[in-house]
Amino acid sequence: MLRYFRVGLAFLALASCQTEEAQSEVDDAGAAECAAQGGHWGVAGAFNPNPICTLPTPDAGKACNAETDCSGMCMANTRTCSTHSPIFGCHVFLDDEGREYEMCID
Repeated sequence: MLRYFRVGLAFLALASCQTEEAQSEVDDAGAAECAAQGGHWGVAGAFNPNPICTLPTPDAGKACNAETDCSGMCMANTRTCSTHSPIFGCHVFLDDEGREYEMCID
């Protein structure tokens, strides 16, 4: 019985290695594609342990008065378009009518 238990454990260990290798290949492909688009590949946000691609926005730093002025988000404090997307953390944005609202994204 103990022998079958050890074989089972060995099988599970091998399966988890293959899963980690497969995830590593996906991460490598994602990182390469992200870099090709000028983005940053890595963990973002407080609760998502998986890496994502954060891309620069084409209108970064442009003046804005509403969300519709930006491809990303219109930052209320500077009234400029966000520099990257997605954005994580708590920020005050301008909605599509120019009203301020706070949102936390993690």
